[in-house]
Amino acid sequence: MLNSFFKYASGRWSNTIVSSSDPLPVEIIGGGSGIKLNIGESDVSSSNPLPTSTINLFDTTPLECARGNMFVCRIVTTSLATGKFLSITLQNPTGSGEVLYLVGGHCNTSSAAVQQTYQRTIAPTGTDITGTLIKNANPSAGRTTQAKLWKDDLAAASTPAAAIWGKVATATSFAGGGLLYSNVFPVLAAGESLTMEHLTANLSGELVLVFISKPA
Repeated sequence: MLNSFFKYASGRWSNTIVSSSDPLPVEIIGGGSGIKLNIGESDVSSSNPLPTSTINLFDTTPLECARGNMFVCRIVTTSLATGKFLSITLQNPTGSGEVLYLVGGHCNTSSAAVQQTYQRTIAPTGTDITGTLIKNANPSAGRTTQAKLWKDDLAAASTPAAAIWGKVATATSFAGGGLLYSNVFPVLAAGESLTMEHLTANLSGELVLVFISKPA
């Protein structure tokens, strides 16, 4: 369904949402040749198309997969130093040319506990564990991402300056705790990251994240 059109006013074009005050600027003309759409003084044709647009940030999940825009990463931690708190960060590096939209996230841990997630713009700490952990949901698309994964064993649970995005109670079986709120997608611009951190020491576990990558 057409829900907007390009309107020329005050010397510039702008995308305008169709409304009662801004109706679609077309004229229906009847005649022997049938009904035509007219814009200004010209009939709509292949060389004079209807100036409309439909803005949709995301296509359906199958289309995003088919186009190679959806990525999945799975991190399994099997051991942790005594007294350490596990921290995993998904980073969209500066200059990546991408925007990351998290659309799914689940975790399970070796013992039921609480995990917090928070978005931040400071550089991740620890070790870059990206390797082959981030995979395209459609490998034949041939598209890659600049996103990185980091793992850190913290001496103490953090109290981040950035607003904590949420806390979840994890379980010992998959799918464990849902990290993302329904219909809310954390957005990571270049230079931003999302950190997931255990608030209980000595826990190992499994983390699965699903995100869509779009050009910035």
